[in-house]
Amino acid sequence: PGFAPGTGTPEPGGLNPREAFPLVRRLCAETNLVGTLLRAAIGNNLSTYLSEKIWQPVGMETDAYWSLTEPGGGEFGGCCLSISLRDYARIGLFALREGRLEDGTQVLAEDWMRDATQPSPAAPEYGYLWWLRGDGSYRASGVFGQGISIHPQEGIVIALNSARPNASTPEDSARQEALFAALISALSANDD
Repeated sequence: PGFAPGTGTPEPGGLNPREAFPLVRRLCAETNLVGTLLRAAIGNNLSTYLSEKIWQPVGMETDAYWSLTEPGGGEFGGCCLSISLRDYARIGLFALREGRLEDGTQVLAEDWMRDATQPSPAAPEYGYLWWLRGDGSYRASGVFGQGISIHPQEGIVIALNSARPNASTPEDSARQEALFAALISALSANDD
């Protein structure tokens, strides 16, 4: 399996998350900039780089697709990945193992995940592209409800696909937070 650039820009629909959520607006711009800077630094597209450095070594099960900023353009740095639920979970397990493969091979710089999950001076609830929860857990959260929730203390990863017709509302976020809390509680109880 590999990681391929998409064929174009998805059509936006419903609530514009960049207008509704100011922090999301700022962070989407920043993650898109990170993608642009990374493309310039590696001299290649993000899809090929991710496929060679992460996707194939981690052993992802299916191909994934990444929408482009425009036909023939670069990938969006901050969104628009089409990934299977099982591969979302594999990304979470890779993060839980602090950037190591199942066999222990270090793929990311040794301290990258520790550093990436430290609060940013500008936004203490945000690390290097991870939402921090304050209890040691962290998430990759999509605006339409998809995401990966990593709980290092419990050794638990939760992957969630979603396709809300509109960007997340505070009510949606509260329901998802309750779901994660219930799952962590149930899974932790099973360990006793």
